[in-house]
Amino acid sequence: MSLSARTPVPLPRTRWTILIPIVFVTYGLHYLDRTNTAQLFPHVDDDIPMSDTATGLAQGAAFIGYMLLQLPAVRAAHRFGPRRVVFWCMILWGLAATGTGLVQNMPQLVAMRFLLGLAEGPLIPLVILLLSRYFVSAERARSAAWFLLVLPITQVLGAPLTGLLLEHLNWRTVFLIEGLPPLVWAFVWLFVAADTPDRARWLKRSEGAAVTERVAAEEAVKAGEDRMRLALLVRQRLVWVLAALYFAGTGGSVGLILWLPTIIEDLSPHATPLEVGTMAALPSLVGAIAVVLAARWSDAHDNRRTPMLMGFGMATTALLVGTQLPDTLWAHMTVLAVAGGAVISTGGVLASIPGAALPPAAAAGALAVGNSFGAIGQFLGALLIGALRDATDGSRTVSYAVIAAMWGVGLAASALIPEPARAAASKAKASGPQGSLA
Repeated sequence: MSLSARTPVPLPRTRWTILIPIVFVTYGLHYLDRTNTAQLFPHVDDDIPMSDTATGLAQGAAFIGYMLLQLPAVRAAHRFGPRRVVFWCMILWGLAATGTGLVQNMPQLVAMRFLLGLAEGPLIPLVILLLSRYFVSAERARSAAWFLLVLPITQVLGAPLTGLLLEHLNWRTVFLIEGLPPLVWAFVWLFVAADTPDRARWLKRSEGAAVTERVAAEEAVKAGEDRMRLALLVRQRLVWVLAALYFAGTGGSVGLILWLPTIIEDLSPHATPLEVGTMAALPSLVGAIAVVLAARWSDAHDNRRTPMLMGFGMATTALLVGTQLPDTLWAHMTVLAVAGGAVISTGGVLASIPGAALPPAAAAGALAVGNSFGAIGQFLGALLIGALRDATDGSRTVSYAVIAAMWGVGLAASALIPEPARAAASKAKASGPQGSLA
């Protein structure tokens, strides 16, 4: 008798206590290397003079590289396994991160950030692909939320740490120090991570088989072929909904994160680097709580649409309110904490949407397409805000309006997210007594 015919056995908790922490640290190092520029670039300007437009270009260059290897990396992962592909990506981005501390001019800076993005880009679709092999559908929003929780936590811990280092070291040394951990952690990842549950040394053979069978049983009932060609993939409506969501969500949020220290320094010019870093972490602190709560609610109700609408709706509204505020630091920090926390809350739910609707290979491909559009949004957000700050003498209102407009796109796209629970209920209602269509 197959496992699926018996009462389902509890799946091993070690997936949560070993795999999730390993993914958590890996993604945290990726995020720190990509966003520490928000605090470091104002100091880079001491050696390499840059306008706000040039700063936006240098920050955004990482996101152009970020989108180029998304789909090729997914294809490579299906051939060689996500474990090995992530390992080599980590080595390359560690070298690029440390290399940023050695640049001597603007072209070198842009090139190094481009290479960093090129190496880091494949990580999200590869991690989601890996998690889809270890977690069943009812767990995926939570598993994605726990590894994406590293984004706000990295900001909460990393921003003050970068500020503290800047009080004692120059920007070049900080880039070198913060770029070294991925070069060490890559070997920890290689030792602990496994492409499939049956290969994980930290799972018993019977546990690995139970996970594999439960996941396979779920995937067997999904419509569509597992091997989906790109030409067929891009015809799926869900892929373009994801593209809009990632363009809006990650584009707007990274635009906010990259320029937040500058906005804080404009409002509080006498703040120390540590104080700026601590205040810049507040939106992420709110988001760290909100992303877990949203994911738990989403899994419990099998509903992805509602938490996405609420997150984008609150974030957009908060920034529009911010355009009307006087130049008071804590009034703006309150609005930015609400806006940043609300949009961060959508992360775990968003990452679970492809796996809830598509087979693993197709889901990874759809996520790669969506993440590529997210990179475009991040590049445009960073560059556009910088250019408009130059054109408007550093206007915060314009910056808020740009980000709110991007999140407005996410709000509209959220209304198009399919809801598996309602779809299944409608199908059951339309079925006859024997389960066939009446």
